Amino acid sequence: MKPFASIFIVLFALLLSVAPAGCRSERDDHTLMVSIEPQRYLLERIAGPDWIVSSLLDRSSDPENFDPSMSALKSAAGARAYFAIGQMAFEDELLARLLDGNRDMPTFNTSAGIDLIEGHGHDHAHSGHHSGHDHDCDGHAEEADPHVWCSVRNAKIMAANMRDAMISLDPDNQALYTANCDRLLQSLDSLDRAIAERLAPERGNTFLVWHPSLSYFARDYGLTQLTIGSENKEMSAASFRDRIDHAREAATQVFFVDAAIDSRRAEEIARQVGARCKVLNLTSADWLRDLDAASRTISSSPSETPEK
Repeated sequence: MKPFASIFIVLFALLLSVAPAGCRSERDDHTLMVSIEPQRYLLERIAGPDWIVSSLLDRSSDPENFDPSMSALKSAAGARAYFAIGQMAFEDELLARLLDGNRDMPTFNTSAGIDLIEGHGHDHAHSGHHSGHDHDCDGHAEEADPHVWCSVRNAKIMAANMRDAMISLDPDNQALYTANCDRLLQSLDSLDRAIAERLAPERGNTFLVWHPSLSYFARDYGLTQLTIGSENKEMSAASFRDRIDHAREAATQVFFVDAAIDSRRAEEIARQVGARCKVLNLTSADWLRDLDAASRTISSSPSETPEK
C-alpha cells in the first residue's frame, strides 16, 4: 500500500473513532460526494440545483498522492451518497470506512462499463491501445490506468452511470435526471465528434506527456502517448536520454504537462525534443475544455474557446 493511502486510512479511522455514535449516521440528504472535480461537473448537470455536489479532492490535489483534510473526510462521511471514480488507489479503503461509519450510505462506481487500459505505472512509452496483459518488472499484473475521465467517450459512460444512480436515489424525479443527462450527452457527443474530426488526419501520430494521463484520449482518436516522466522514483540520466531520443525519433510535436511541473524544465525538454509545450489541468472542472485544447494543439488548429 502506498504511504499516502496509509495516512488516509489512519485519519479516517480517527475521525470515526472520536465522533459520537449518533453523529456517524447523521447525513445531509441534499449533498452528494464525488472523488474529483470532473465528476462534480457531470453530476451537477444531471442532479440539478436541488442537490449540492462536493468533491473530496480540490482542483489542486493530485489524485495519486492524496492526503485529505479532516473537513473533507467529515463531509464525505455525512453525504447522502458517494460517487467513486472506481480506479483510484484511495477509494477502496475510503468506501470501507464510509460504510463502517454509515452503513446505509449508497456508493456508486461511475466508471462501471468502461473498457479499462491495463499497465498504468510503466516506465516505458504508453500507447493508446488496450493491453490487458501488461506486467511490471516483478512479473505482477499492472493496475488499470485510473484516468478514465480523460476521455470524452468515457465521460458519456460516467454520465449515464450517474443518471442511473440518481434515479435509484430519487425515483420520483426520474424524468428530470433523464432529461438532464440527455442534454449533457448531446453536448458530449458534439465535443467528441469535433475532436474526432479534428484529429482524423493525425491518426498514428505521437504526443509526449510527463504523467501518463491521456491514455484513454489517445485510444479514442488513434494516437500514441509517450511518457517521459517516471512514476514515484528518480529516473536515471540514461533512461531520461532514451526517452528524449524516442520522442525525437517519433517526430513528436507536442509535450503536455500539468501546472505542477516546473515550467523551465518543461520548456527545456520540449526544446530538446523539438516539440511545443502545452499546460493542461485535467483534474479541474474545466477538463473537457482542456481535452478540446489538447486536440487543437495536436492538430495545430487555431486556439478557440469551446462552449461549456
